[in-house]
Amino acid sequence: MVKKYFEPTRIGNVYLKNRIIWAPCAEYMQDASHSVSEQQVNYFTARAKGGAGLVCMNSYASDFQDHPMSRLDSVSDLSRFSYLTQSVHEHGAKIALMLSAGRGHKFPEVSGEPPLACSALPTIGDESVIAQEMTTEQVYELIAMYQRSARLAKMADYDFVIIQGYGGYLVDAFMTEAYNKRTDEFGGSFEKRMRFPKLLLKAIREVNGDDFPVIFKMSPVHMIPEGRSMEEGIEVAKILEKEPNVKAFLIDTGCHEVWYRLIPPVWQQGRMYQFEAAKKIKEAVSLPVFTMGKVGDPEEAEAVFNEGMTDFVTVARSFIADPEWAKKVKEDRTEDIIPCICCNEGCVGRVDPGKTLGCAVNPFTGLEGVAKIVEAPEKKKIVVVGAGPAGVEAALVAAKRGHTVELWEKSTKIGGLLKPASSPAFKKELRRLVEYYKAQIYKTPNLRLRLNRTATAENLLEARADAVVIATGATPMVPQIPGVDGKNVHLATDVLQDKKKYGKKCVVIGAGYVGCEAAYHLDYIGKDVTLVEGQEKILPDFMMFWKNFGNPDMNRQMINHLIYEQSSVDVKLNTKLVAVGDGFVEVEQDGKTAKIDCDEVVLAMGYKPNFELEEALAGKVEVITIGDANKVGKVMDAVWSGFAATIAL
Repeated sequence: MVKKYFEPTRIGNVYLKNRIIWAPCAEYMQDASHSVSEQQVNYFTARAKGGAGLVCMNSYASDFQDHPMSRLDSVSDLSRFSYLTQSVHEHGAKIALMLSAGRGHKFPEVSGEPPLACSALPTIGDESVIAQEMTTEQVYELIAMYQRSARLAKMADYDFVIIQGYGGYLVDAFMTEAYNKRTDEFGGSFEKRMRFPKLLLKAIREVNGDDFPVIFKMSPVHMIPEGRSMEEGIEVAKILEKEPNVKAFLIDTGCHEVWYRLIPPVWQQGRMYQFEAAKKIKEAVSLPVFTMGKVGDPEEAEAVFNEGMTDFVTVARSFIADPEWAKKVKEDRTEDIIPCICCNEGCVGRVDPGKTLGCAVNPFTGLEGVAKIVEAPEKKKIVVVGAGPAGVEAALVAAKRGHTVELWEKSTKIGGLLKPASSPAFKKELRRLVEYYKAQIYKTPNLRLRLNRTATAENLLEARADAVVIATGATPMVPQIPGVDGKNVHLATDVLQDKKKYGKKCVVIGAGYVGCEAAYHLDYIGKDVTLVEGQEKILPDFMMFWKNFGNPDMNRQMINHLIYEQSSVDVKLNTKLVAVGDGFVEVEQDGKTAKIDCDEVVLAMGYKPNFELEEALAGKVEVITIGDANKVGKVMDAVWSGFAATIAL
C-alpha cells in the first residue's frame, strides 16, 4: 500500500507531487567560480529522479564567506543554475535554494583575518579567534546580498528560497540573545533582534513579490542553557508567520555547541528532538511545518507523519546514502534501500575540511554520472575472503560486473566488525546495514556465499581463482604485560556482543570509539565501569574542529555527552595499564602506580593489519588486500576500498 506521504500537496502556490522533501545539505561540488558544476547537476538530478517531491540546495548569499560552496550572486551564474533547475524539473520534482551565511565560518588560516559575524564572539571551531562584529553598514550590505540572490533564484526558476535561520548561523545569531551582543538597531531587545530577519524577508518581497514562497528554517530551541527557549521559539515563528512571503517552516533544534542535536550521530536513538519541537510550532502557527531527524527507516517516517508531528517526510542523509530512497519505498523495495548509518563520515566528515561530499556506504554518492558498474570485458573467477563491509562491497561489485564470485566467511554470519559494532542497543542503524548486505548477497546473481569457510593459502590456490580479494580484517592489539592472558581479560568486540556474563566491576582500557562504546554499553547494562586512557582526553585522535579532516565534531560531542553526562563511567586520563591481576589492574599515572579493583578487564587498544595470507599467496595468484586487512580505518574506508578493488578488476 502506498504511504500517505506520497499524496500531492502545495506549499504556497507551488504544487508538489508528494510530501517527501530532501533537506538541504552542503555538498561542496561547485565549480572554481562558485557556480553550478556538472557534478552538482548529476547529484541533485539523481535525487529528483529517485522520487523526491522537493529537492533543496544549499548556497551562500554572501561574499563575506570563504567557504567552498555555490554562490548565486551574478547574472552570469544564471545559465548554470537554471540548467540545474531544468534538470530537476524534468523529473517532476521542485527545487529550493537555501540562502546561507555562516556564524563566523571563515577559515582564518586561509583569509588571514577573523571572520565577520553578528558580534565579536569566539569563532566556531577555534575559540582563540574572535570574530569581527559587522558594522551596521555591512548588515545592510548583507541584506542586499540576500535580496540579489533571491531575485536571481527566481530568475533561475527555483520554486522556493529557504532562509537558513537556525543553529546559530548568521541569521539565527541576529535573532538570539546569546549570539547577539550588538548595541545598534539590530541588537538588544527581542524586537530589535527580530529586525534583521524581517528586513531580509521584506527585501526579498520587494524583488520577488508576496507570492514567491519563502521557507524559513529555524531553531525554536537551541538546547543550551543560554540559548533560545521553546517559548521564545514559538514567538519567533508567530512573528515570521505574519510576513506575507513566508509559506512554511523547516524546523531544526540545537546549535553548533551541541551539534549532535542538529545532526544526530548513530548513538542517538529513539525519536529525535526535532519532532517534538516541530509539533509545538505546528500547534502555534497555521503554515505547513516540516522537520527531519533520522527517518531513513520508512516505517519511522510514516509514524511521525501519521502522528501529525510534521506535514512532510523530510529526509537528509538517507537521500545522500540512496538517491532512490523514495522510489524504493513507493515500490515496496525497502530491503534494497542503502541505509544511512548516521556515521557522518562521508558527508559532514568530508565537507567540514572543504572536501566534496560523499557517503560511507555508497561510493557512488558525489560521482553520479561518472562512476558506473560496467560489464567486465573478461569474466573471471574471484574469491573474496571475509564478509565484512569491505568484502561484501567488493563481492557485490564484482558479481554485478559479471564475474563469478565466491564470498568466504569463517564465521556463521556476515558483517565482520559490524557484528560487534551493531550489537549494542544504541547502534540500530548498523544492524540495518548488515540486513541490507544479506538481502543484496542473496539477490545478486553470480555470487555464492560460503559460511564457516576458513581461508588458507592452500585452499585458496585449490579454488583456482583468477584473483583473490583479501578482506579478513585486522587483529586486535594486546599489550605485552603481566596477566594480560588471564581469564578475566576480554576483547571489546566480544564484550559488545555480550558473549558471556561479566562481573559487576569492569575496567575498559582505551578510550577511542570502540572503548567508549564498550564502556557505555557496560554501564547501560548495569556494570560499574572505569575507562582508562593513556592520553589527556577520550577520543584522543580528534583534532580541532576545522582541522580534524574526517572526524565530524558532532560525533565527538555525542560520545563526550554519553560518557560524561549520560553514564556513571569513571574516566581516568593520562593513565597507563601496567599489569593485570586477580581482581584488579595496576595502572600508572603521573609516575605513580595504583590498583583499580575489578572483575573484568576489557581491551580496546586498537587494531593492526594482518598480512600473513597476502604474503603466503604473493606471486601465486593475483591478490588485492582491502579494508582493515590493508589499513585500519572506519566503515567508509572499508566500503570504498572494496568498491575500488573490483570496479575495474
